[in-house]
Amino acid sequence: GEPIFSEGFRETRESAIQVGFECSGFYGSMYVFNGDIDEDGDDDEIKCFGAGAGYALENDAMGLDIGLDWINNMADSDGLGDWIEEGGLALEDYAGGICVHAIFNTGPFTMIGEYVGGTDDPEFSVGGGPFVEMDAPEAWNIEAGYTLEIMGKETTFAIAYQGTDECGGFLPEERILASVGVGLGEYIGAALEYAHDEDYDVNDGGTDDNADIVTMQFAIEF
Repeated sequence: GEPIFSEGFRETRESAIQVGFECSGFYGSMYVFNGDIDEDGDDDEIKCFGAGAGYALENDAMGLDIGLDWINNMADSDGLGDWIEEGGLALEDYAGGICVHAIFNTGPFTMIGEYVGGTDDPEFSVGGGPFVEMDAPEAWNIEAGYTLEIMGKETTFAIAYQGTDECGGFLPEERILASVGVGLGEYIGAALEYAHDEDYDVNDGGTDDNADIVTMQFAIEF
């Protein structure tokens, strides 16, 4: 499984200028880029930036990766950016966001924890109307996986609990996920996922509905 709540919530796929370092397991970087989501009245300016730092350790017994990332314009992440553009919203000021992650593995077991959240309350307007402040959105993911060999194929079973806050209208409130992935060859894999979603109440921008989703995926790496 993968943290599908946070993938579109934290990723910013832009061309950037970045500098970084690695030393004795510690790593960090700083970057700047020209984002797609601008402050109201601004256009085509390099005003987005961020930084991250962490520590990674790997030996024969275990692996560990913990880190913290910060960006000054969380609205430029893929999921939020699409929601803002599709809704015709204007952003008054950049609102920052942070991401904290921890990945631990030992033998066949893997544990993943991740939190993504805004550090500021964003203010939006629709169609040139007055700006309205919204509470900062949040999302988190807790995941456990176990890998073993079945009929000569590396197979991974995973379960996850994912949740959000202040994300009604573009993400479910809760998701329970189970998946199994199989390596069919050196560059080919397949995965089957089941997810149960519970949406926000209507008063919170959701549909108050539940949904069950089954996904089959084949991947080729090259």
